Amino acid sequence: MNQTSEDFKTQKVNLHQTRSISETINTSFTFFRSEFVPLGKNLIYVAGPLIILSALLNYFFFNDVFGSIMADPSGGTTGLEAIFSSQYFLLMLTQILVTTVIGLIVNFYILDYMEGSGPTSVARMWQLILNKAPLYFGYMIVLFILIMLGFMFFLLPGIYLSIALILFLPAAVQENLPFGKALKRSLYLTKNYWWFTLGLILLTGIIIYIIYMIFEIPFMALGVGLGFSSGFQVTPDDIGSFYGIYVAFAQLLMLVYSFLFVVETVHFYSQREKKEARGLGEQIAELDHPSAE
Repeated sequence: MNQTSEDFKTQKVNLHQTRSISETINTSFTFFRSEFVPLGKNLIYVAGPLIILSALLNYFFFNDVFGSIMADPSGGTTGLEAIFSSQYFLLMLTQILVTTVIGLIVNFYILDYMEGSGPTSVARMWQLILNKAPLYFGYMIVLFILIMLGFMFFLLPGIYLSIALILFLPAAVQENLPFGKALKRSLYLTKNYWWFTLGLILLTGIIIYIIYMIFEIPFMALGVGLGFSSGFQVTPDDIGSFYGIYVAFAQLLMLVYSFLFVVETVHFYSQREKKEARGLGEQIAELDHPSAE
């Protein structure tokens, strides 16, 4: 039986609540579990092709680089040369684009969810991404540069900004804010909650790492098994190919990062309640002006 719009509304997870770290994680799991199929379809059909492209680019790059290093450690391509190559620059841009698209899919989905118009269809998501992704991609490049400059010149400012600006994308999408206002909004919402946000992101990172390892351990075991079966008589090309495949496989697991963006957005709504009690204000307004039955 198809779920009606009214059923969808009554079963919503209420994001307009203040939450502790554990409550934020639990709510994110609840949301992710309840919306797994429709959200998963959007991630696979919209972000999937881009992730596959990124995986292929990573395979060819790391296959060539590690194959060259292992074939001639003294005269081959060095790691420093690889980092400053045009190919690596392309990989970085692709990585930012993939991360941006995954973050946008999660945020657009939650925005429709909060407005009661969800679940978002794949066709609508494609339209949103095609219209909005170029702008937000530019935003994320500038944000990435700001944080990297903080790390390059002074380590502590980089660490601070990476956490203080973690709510930039939710603020920009959920409240439709331009770049500068989204920056200020994130800084405002994390003010006096920097350590709280750091703990939340670290815990989420541990969860994502565990999920990564669940998928990667069989792959690593396969590599060791192949090494034993061949008596570890491998060529530099074999090493380059294996590492290229390993990195490409890791790229395919980028969809796991969707959970991080769910956590960030749940945290965004929680921080809004802590600072402004918007949800409470809306409930009071509804009591003052009840809708007609």
